[in-house]
Amino acid sequence: MDYFNGARSNKHPGVDIVLRASLEAYVDLINLANDDRYFDQMRLAYHEDSVKLLDEGVSKGNTFMDSFQNNPEMTKSLAEHRAELDILKKTVKPLNIGERFTLAGMNSVYRSIYRVLCTESHNNVRALMSRHFRFDSGDVPAPPGTVRVLFRPPHPTAAGCPQSGYRLKTHPTA
Repeated sequence: MDYFNGARSNKHPGVDIVLRASLEAYVDLINLANDDRYFDQMRLAYHEDSVKLLDEGVSKGNTFMDSFQNNPEMTKSLAEHRAELDILKKTVKPLNIGERFTLAGMNSVYRSIYRVLCTESHNNVRALMSRHFRFDSGDVPAPPGTVRVLFRPPHPTAAGCPQSGYRLKTHPTA
């Protein structure tokens, strides 16, 4: 969805994603303030993510990470992160995001607001409908058991899509 189309429909692309990241940071701050040991959780996650990224470039030959291959600095960094991770794994149990919210006393926020915010980050039918579908006003009757939706294809300059304007599709209702 282009920015102007989103602004006209009172949708602001990306806001939910930024809000989700801010909410996660807030949860981490609460947990850091309440438990000195929580910093080890964050260190564990940092080293796990670093190992995954570095290993992809150094060992697995990811073409988007060519500069990591045969790079002694990246190989050394990978070894350092693995060593730190091995130490932390002996004493720290990793927490998933739900457990982090619960630890912060925000389980109900996790099970409601956070899940809605995740829709914008992790694509699914709800996100596609929110971003791209415009339900018609009912001026064109839809066959029974279906709903008509209007959607706007990507901008004409988008790869592989020379069309512009809106299309009308009829989809069966569930």
